[in-house]
Amino acid sequence: MSSLGEVLGVGLTPFVKAAPEPAEVLGARAVRSALEDAGADLDDVDLVVAGSRFEHPALGQRVLRRLGATGAPVINTENACVSGMTGLQIALAHVGAGMARLAVVVGVERPSSLGRGAIPLPDADPYGRVGLTHPAKYALEASLYASTYGVDPAAFAGVAVKNRAHAVHNPRARFRTPVSLEEVLGAPMAATPLTRLQCCANADGAVAVVVAPSGTRSGAVQVRALVTESGRLAERKPSQPLTTRAAARAYEQAGIGPAEVDVAEVYDGFSILEVLSTEQLGFASEGSAAERIARGEFGLASAGLTTNPSGGLLGRGHPLGATGVAQLAEVVDRVRGRSGDRQVRPVRVGLVHTLGGNLRDLEANAVAIAVLTR
Repeated sequence: MSSLGEVLGVGLTPFVKAAPEPAEVLGARAVRSALEDAGADLDDVDLVVAGSRFEHPALGQRVLRRLGATGAPVINTENACVSGMTGLQIALAHVGAGMARLAVVVGVERPSSLGRGAIPLPDADPYGRVGLTHPAKYALEASLYASTYGVDPAAFAGVAVKNRAHAVHNPRARFRTPVSLEEVLGAPMAATPLTRLQCCANADGAVAVVVAPSGTRSGAVQVRALVTESGRLAERKPSQPLTTRAAARAYEQAGIGPAEVDVAEVYDGFSILEVLSTEQLGFASEGSAAERIARGEFGLASAGLTTNPSGGLLGRGHPLGATGVAQLAEVVDRVRGRSGDRQVRPVRVGLVHTLGGNLRDLEANAVAIAVLTR
């Protein structure tokens, strides 16, 4: 398998309800931690890519100013919740082309500054104006899934139970208390059949990774594939979902199949999203994932593939542009065997799956899928 580049270090801030510091301070803290982990100095960095949904303009420059600006080129990206992973793609392209020896990708978000409530939709979105919010959209997906496959909607609650159980052991997760099935189902209804505990909560936080050309350091984590795509018009359901199409490309690029993946961070903004994505990534047959998760599969204590060992968005929290980089950092640590008591078993192949979107007439704004190995 060829490599697009390698990850030398990762750095994360805790994910919290409302950080007292501004976004650039969070970003600087994450970058400093990632450089320390990589054994590198800021002067070694040839490129900085900063990803965020709401924190523009000049986020990357503001982060570097806190660290001591070096004059290195900065690229700022916005691609919904895939902003950070889009930054990774840009950084890998630069190191792969010999345009940078060392690059830093930082994802930062401070949604607490937007006020309470759901992430706002664009003013010009006609679907949003008539009430098709994020919870409403995925509630419709959940109802369709339940009726199509004869699944009790209560099974979706198993995703929240699993991911909150994983988050208990993640020192950077926003929610570190487990929840029972009864608590999830008894929570206030967000949009039938999804209760509030089946919808992720926003979080303030930042994550950074240091990447370099393949072969820079023995034992570094290799990025074997990174695929991004934008969604098609969704007036009629495409023959293959966006995640399925991107996953096929990622598996081909990495030279593996889904059965070889040991751990995966799967985008779980809503419980039904993890169910659908688990199937679309090839980890479960169509119509089976909800009941399998409800039975306890895909957990840290179960045999085989583990999904969302970090706690996912439902347990760790969701700082939008930083989420994809956080998923990546979790998988990097798993592949490196650095997850401490959370490690459970060795990991040879890890996968990251990030979705993002606020345009209701598209499948999603974007998807990113990465495959990593030792």
